[in-house]
Amino acid sequence: SCGLRDMVTLESLGIPTVLVATPSFRNGVKLHARVYGLPEYKAIYLESGTSSIGGFSPEAMEDFSEQLFDAAVAVLTGTNSG
Repeated sequence: SCGLRDMVTLESLGIPTVLVATPSFRNGVKLHARVYGLPEYKAIYLESGTSSIGGFSPEAMEDFSEQLFDAAVAVLTGTNSG
């Protein structure tokens, strides 16, 4: 929820943001976003095969970051197809 609180703060300052999380956090993110006053949040759910990305190798994180960059740009600019 710390990332979501940061997102709410940044959005309130006019800075567009997108949250990155694994699918296991989807319901919690949705609930907390409403509680924090940001029901229309933008998020990308990383299909990592695990509930956490903390134990990933640097190489795996680099692969994910390359995939996420394009997805984040699409979400923030409204050009995503999903």
